[in-house]
Amino acid sequence: MLSTRRATRSILPGMSRMPGTSRTSRTSLMPLAMATMFAFCGVAGGQSGASKDGRAAPTSQSVVAAGHAGHAGQAGQAGHASRAGHASHELPAWLANATFYTPPSDRNAALAYYQSFTMLPRDARGKSGNVDWDAVGTNVDGAKMPESFTQAARALSEDYLNRVMMASRMSVCRWESSFEDGILMLLPYLGDLRATARSMRVGARLAMVEGRPSLAAERLVAMHRMAAHAANDPVLICSLVGIAISELANEETRLLAESGQLTTGARDLIIKHLENMLEQKDPMNSRVAIKGERDLMLGWIEHNFLHQGGAAELTELLQPGEGGAAPDLNILTLKSLSVDKLKDAISDSRRFYDKVLAVWDMPDAPERLTALSESVDKDEFGPLARVIVPSLVNARRPSTKHRESLRETIDALRIAKVRDEEK
Repeated sequence: MLSTRRATRSILPGMSRMPGTSRTSRTSLMPLAMATMFAFCGVAGGQSGASKDGRAAPTSQSVVAAGHAGHAGQAGQAGHASRAGHASHELPAWLANATFYTPPSDRNAALAYYQSFTMLPRDARGKSGNVDWDAVGTNVDGAKMPESFTQAARALSEDYLNRVMMASRMSVCRWESSFEDGILMLLPYLGDLRATARSMRVGARLAMVEGRPSLAAERLVAMHRMAAHAANDPVLICSLVGIAISELANEETRLLAESGQLTTGARDLIIKHLENMLEQKDPMNSRVAIKGERDLMLGWIEHNFLHQGGAAELTELLQPGEGGAAPDLNILTLKSLSVDKLKDAISDSRRFYDKVLAVWDMPDAPERLTALSESVDKDEFGPLARVIVPSLVNARRPSTKHRESLRETIDALRIAKVRDEEK
């Protein structure tokens, strides 16, 4: 996703294996999320588009909707019962006074997301990712949907989609990532969030098929909130994944705007949220991520490798031996550094990052960042910078394009509104 100077030596070299990795046992959140499964039962109630008794609204015309309703009926009856049990806002005294109980408004969204991840079967992930959206187009008629969409919709349950929405509404999201591991830190939730976002897009279109445009809008807005949660950790890959999730929602919103089937209320809900995002200077924390990568990488190196032979140990992690390939010249230079020279290299790299942060928000930032990158190639920031710093122009470009996409999506919704008013 991000073009770095060397893909195998980006700031977090292990990120390419994050999604779906079998090493998720290293995170402390998954066991806790599963242990607290029942604490979250039924919090997903109260969604727009549900009937008064908590069941999904009757499906309309399509084989897609019928299949989805059947799946939800089988997989979500327990959830329906628990939702009904939470109809009252007043907690029983034994629970309200319990020291072990955390109200939904105070919970950590990360735990709620991990719970929802366990509810999405692996085959459902694949089906949501394989939808032919070109074939779907602006269609909201279930009978005319391609088979790829039909299969993806049938694999989802209403309860699962509601739980994801519930998690996205939580204001606190702490992934508790192991930053002390430096470049060895795992971020397993990123792949799961991408898969969840693809499922939520299917869920949004399914709501349109079922004649529930308000629910479709809520699911699209939930995707943007998920995107912000994905970008919480100050690491560049997290910001990029957040942007990718938000872009999925933008793409789907523009298609639905073109379809002419969104109601005024649904359009206004999305517009309001996107305008709020644009009011933020850095909605996906791209600049914060640059600062975070500076502190993460350089702090980790200072803590672990400022000793005799430390530079050689560091280079082994940055570029593990690969068969008979000739070592990179920059790696060889870095490997030979003494403790004092490595200290100097860390200082030079920090000076580079500081200059990057100083120009990040300037109107001519792309040109200035290009000049800084060229300075790295000319060895003006030392041997460590030549190995670890990302391609900064490519790092900033997705953030700029994301803001443009948000504006384009708002414009598409407003054009659709004017078109409807002229009918």
